[in-house]
Amino acid sequence: FVEDLLKTNQDLQFYRYLRFNIDFRKYILLGSKNQSQLAFKAMGGIAYAYGDENSYQLPYEKNFFIGGPSSLRAWKPRRLGPGSYNAKTNLIEQPGSILIETSLEYRFKIVQFLGSLNGALFVDAGNIWNVSQPGQLTLGKWEANNFLSEIAVGSGLGLRWDFDYFLIRLDLASKMINPANPKNEKWVFNKTSFSSAENPIEFNIGIGYPF
Repeated sequence: FVEDLLKTNQDLQFYRYLRFNIDFRKYILLGSKNQSQLAFKAMGGIAYAYGDENSYQLPYEKNFFIGGPSSLRAWKPRRLGPGSYNAKTNLIEQPGSILIETSLEYRFKIVQFLGSLNGALFVDAGNIWNVSQPGQLTLGKWEANNFLSEIAVGSGLGLRWDFDYFLIRLDLASKMINPANPKNEKWVFNKTSFSSAENPIEFNIGIGYPF
């Protein structure tokens, strides 16, 4: 019907899928003058392809991705997961069909200088997984009895220069728990360094708050 309507001779790709996600955020002012803030974010989602037109694949942009300046900041953008999968390169994005992501951030004022220079301490946690589909090799498969051991955790500190009409943000983050490592080697915080070693510090520059 669609091909006839568009009068095209090209093969069109059709997808049938369901996608659901939630996003919860909470902000609590602290201190006698409300100059500090505790910010919390929790996100979750699931996507499921039920049509076999494209071998039960989701449209690429409807997958979930995790990592980066507004996600788990200790990982490069879209490079974490799925599950305990250990990618051999950081050049390829890692999509998933299940998402769990949380962040807790303490924000505080430092000094007034051409605006407001603020600081932050934060912890991020989460990961993505895939739902097993017929005839597919599933990387990072979701397993209810195992997913907690595959939660990635990162922490760090940041500076925010608030000019009222826009905000420049610099966050430095380090991996604490890396699910891609073997069972007894997931704790990597003690291996943090500024070099390109096993756990290098990630620099994140952004405009606006991460959430």
